[in-house]
Amino acid sequence: MKIIVSDFDNTITKNRIILKENKEAVKKFREAGNLFFICSGRGKNARRGMGGIERDGLLMASGSAMEIGDEVIESYFEKGVIKEVYSFIKKNYPSHVTFNGNSHFVYCLKFYFKKLKNKDLELYDDVTSITSFLFNKKRMLNEANDLNKLFKGKLNTFPNSGCVDIVPPNVSKANTCDFIKNKYGVDKVYVIGDNLNDLEMIERHKGACVSSGLKEVKEKATYVYDSLALYIEDILNEKI
Repeated sequence: MKIIVSDFDNTITKNRIILKENKEAVKKFREAGNLFFICSGRGKNARRGMGGIERDGLLMASGSAMEIGDEVIESYFEKGVIKEVYSFIKKNYPSHVTFNGNSHFVYCLKFYFKKLKNKDLELYDDVTSITSFLFNKKRMLNEANDLNKLFKGKLNTFPNSGCVDIVPPNVSKANTCDFIKNKYGVDKVYVIGDNLNDLEMIERHKGACVSSGLKEVKEKATYVYDSLALYIEDILNEKI
């Protein structure tokens, strides 16, 4: 049995549409007795467009909200962190921010700061991720670095497409792949992605980057493929 863990946006999709060749390749891969998982930086409720492809599990928010069959595994921020992160972003990086949990709520902090009070944040203890949309690479990298320094040991951050993914400590796509590897007792998990939040996963698991991915990710990837479908073809044919 082989296992693939794949990023979703711009890896399985192009312009937000699931590519037919990828859909067919995943179907063939699973019919051969293998497992296919989607690991996305999206918040746990941001599933628009994900229903059009077969999978054995959905690993949302870089793995802080996992659904594997009937099993649900979630990680949460420790008490008080949400309020502290909110205050920091409000002061230093005002932006559109989503707090993703069972009580999913979204606030456009740049324009509506007064709608969300610190005491309200204390009521939410089920937040699996926070997404800060800045749409500026330099600001994204700065925000990620600042959050990592200020909240060391309390969270992880990953720059993504136009945003920064903020997740509980020890959560990452790389660690999620380790979890899947150990859960199913396989020697290797095949991984593929395209963006900075996939980099650690690709490096640790000697994975692939799609050719449309970021230059810095392609440079660190073991393989570069024009599509997920071609990557799957080589895995099935045991070329890699």
